Amino acid sequence: YERELSAHLRVCNVKREQKFLEDKPFYRRSINSGSLRRPGLNPQPLDVDEVPAILARIRGLQHQKQSHPRGEEVEQITSGPVAEKILATMVAKNWTSESKARHLVQQASLISHLHRRGLLGARSTCVELGAGRGTLGHAVHQAFPEARVVLVERAGVRLKADAPYRRTGEGGVFARYRLDIRDLWINGLPLGPGG
Repeated sequence: YERELSAHLRVCNVKREQKFLEDKPFYRRSINSGSLRRPGLNPQPLDVDEVPAILARIRGLQHQKQSHPRGEEVEQITSGPVAEKILATMVAKNWTSESKARHLVQQASLISHLHRRGLLGARSTCVELGAGRGTLGHAVHQAFPEARVVLVERAGVRLKADAPYRRTGEGGVFARYRLDIRDLWINGLPLGPGG
């Protein structure tokens, strides 16, 4: 078994890929894992007498959440210039299945809310963590073609939404990084001009 393992390690590319990733400026091993041994953080043991008050607070927050069901807290934006650009994709690509249509409406509403609050626009950089296929980034590009979209995903994903942009030469607006979020030092990402 040891002989087979050593033979495998000579040809395995995982170690080479890991070394390549570790050399990137945005890679910091376990930087987002959290630690109780950080400077300035002095955790105190929990006093048993405090537990009932903490539980009462949790129950109160839970009751408050249940009295404001989902959908009543935030209006869904499905009209306006930003949402209409994104929803036009649904018609153009014939995405008529209920699941695809629901996701597209959610994305249009989310992007419209971010735009309304000044958090997303033509000169923005959108970093999508846990991007998967990158459909949210794709919707951002539909609404703001000049915006830069950075996709971060741990696993390799097929049928990526940003693939057509790379093939047509519009790939400059998209960047995709394959690494675990726990190792992502966001200040090291090359976000480009104005990033």
